Amino acid sequence: MADSSFGLDDVINLQSLKTGQLFEFSCEAGPILGQASAEERARLLAYARELGVVFQITDDLLDVTSTAEKTGKAVGKDAQAGKATLVTLLGVDGARAEAMRRADAAIAALGPHAARSPELRNLPLFLLDRDS
Repeated sequence: MADSSFGLDDVINLQSLKTGQLFEFSCEAGPILGQASAEERARLLAYARELGVVFQITDDLLDVTSTAEKTGKAVGKDAQAGKATLVTLLGVDGARAEAMRRADAAIAALGPHAARSPELRNLPLFLLDRDS
């Protein structure tokens, strides 16, 4: 049974403090070193935050819907540990819908960078379709 003391915002915050921080640093360091404007830095930071949530939701979905052979790691760990995830809170379909919403938000956050960088634009969509 998942920890019922964690709500949606709690889970997203906890996840942003884990994997999300790696995405944020990666998307923030380059613009800082490149002396990007505050607006550009804010856009890329918002992108990274949404990207981190997409990554974590898909990771949690794989834990529920995939196999160890496909993912290359043990699955079902979250349920065994009673860990609250967006999948336990929203169900598989709800978590997929939230991941898609967050992927769209990440792409929108890029603003003009989306057209100039198809790699950044496509990364959230790639994460939605990953199987490992």
